[in-house]
Amino acid sequence: MTVAPVAGLVSSSLEPFDIVDILLRATVAENVRHPEITLPMRRLVIEFLMTFFAGENPLGLLQDRPDGLKLTLSVSGHLLFPRLLELVFQRDDIGHHNLTRQKLFTANRPCIRYTFKTYHRPCRVSIILYCQIPDRMVILMDLIKERHSRFTSENDRKVTETMEETFRPGGLPVLIGSLPLDDHEAAARLVFRHTPEIPLWVQLPVFPKEGMIAQFMPGLPGLATVEGRTCIDTSAGNFAADLAAFYEDYLAVTDGGATLDGSRFALTPDMARGFYVFMDHVAALKTPPVALKGQVTGPITFTTAVKDQAGRAVFYDESVRDAAVKLLAENARWQIRQLSRFGRPVILFIDEPALAGFGSSEFISISKADVAAALGEVIDAVHAEGGLAGIHVCANTEWDLIIDTPIDIVNFDAYTYFDRFILYGEAVRRFLEAGRIIAWGIVPTSEAVANETGDALAARWEDQAAQVRKLGFDRERILSQTLITPSCGTGSLSREHAVRVLDLTRAVSRRIRGIEVDR
Repeated sequence: MTVAPVAGLVSSSLEPFDIVDILLRATVAENVRHPEITLPMRRLVIEFLMTFFAGENPLGLLQDRPDGLKLTLSVSGHLLFPRLLELVFQRDDIGHHNLTRQKLFTANRPCIRYTFKTYHRPCRVSIILYCQIPDRMVILMDLIKERHSRFTSENDRKVTETMEETFRPGGLPVLIGSLPLDDHEAAARLVFRHTPEIPLWVQLPVFPKEGMIAQFMPGLPGLATVEGRTCIDTSAGNFAADLAAFYEDYLAVTDGGATLDGSRFALTPDMARGFYVFMDHVAALKTPPVALKGQVTGPITFTTAVKDQAGRAVFYDESVRDAAVKLLAENARWQIRQLSRFGRPVILFIDEPALAGFGSSEFISISKADVAAALGEVIDAVHAEGGLAGIHVCANTEWDLIIDTPIDIVNFDAYTYFDRFILYGEAVRRFLEAGRIIAWGIVPTSEAVANETGDALAARWEDQAAQVRKLGFDRERILSQTLITPSCGTGSLSREHAVRVLDLTRAVSRRIRGIEVDR
């Protein structure tokens, strides 16, 4: 059994199975007054490890010996061990907790001490696992780099400052990603004609590979075709190895200095021709735009739509969910790096139509903490590259959940659901007070668009802005933190209706900015 080394991290002289022993016999710092809490937690750790490492697993081998359990980790297993421990404690009944890792020497032997602390009423519990490391393993530890800081160079710092300090939307129009065309060049021309200030790359769902789920599936571990449908086959004999390979690639680009270009996290021309056509169009511009926009499918929408071999949403498999969220986060980072080449602010929308069902019976087992954690990881990735993170939900949802994330832009269907949105008035007030942006989906993408006019929709926005003014903001402040969008993507519309949506989006934006409407 061998495991490929992590690119950029592992010396070629290291054995595939450098021994890292986890001593499980006396590793729980128990609060003796509360054994009802500490003893079950200790059992939880041991049972998890015994289950995870049962049988052949490329990450490691668990042995039940007379002197206690001995876990021998591969190089990959060692790098992933903190994540494995986190999975143990992703339970609602554990409470607030954190996990730290410290390199130290015990009995003159190099060790890594993992300390997991959970805070219960009325006590705090620490579970400590010591990993004894052969001398050569210290080389590996010294080669592991700290996580990328937000700015990787002074130039990146300048670009990020430009994004955060100079982007003022001021009522500009921007689109949602999909269009009902079959020609990427024609789609790009349509985008640049209607939203030259903040153009975006388009998704054309007439091509199956450009559906919002299918487009981001390549790169997932365990991707397979079972009975004619694409899924994640966790029952396959090579799934554990595939999962390990995914995390090796992830660690290589986040900790090992490997480039995202050409990695499993990048969009390819085969899957996203619109992105590459967009890059060519931006490069040919004589006047730079105000900002550029990309998008990824949101982690909740994605993980509830992607299924395993049994038809179960991968959201409910914590290991696959974690990999899927990381895939989306790294794709977002890759997009921002590509678009940042043009020196303009980059907006990255997280498209989350599934959140319209949050709280319904279909998603009853998905908690707010689950949603916040998944969104937070993608948002953090966007911010780490200096981008502005937006979220698009095309119907109603629990808006305080969204607003309380670190999101920069909230995009909602203002045409249909403003009355629901404004119910969260205090959350909206805090959001605007923090200088963040509301993207008003004031242009309908339903059949109603045929009967609407730019003047009528601009008047509707003015009426809604008047209600927001009651929260303590004047019109000028609200407009400065406003984007105008369609209520949803137009990929499922007729071409005629889609063009009408784009026309109205531009017209409404110009009207509320006091510019003469040109169409």
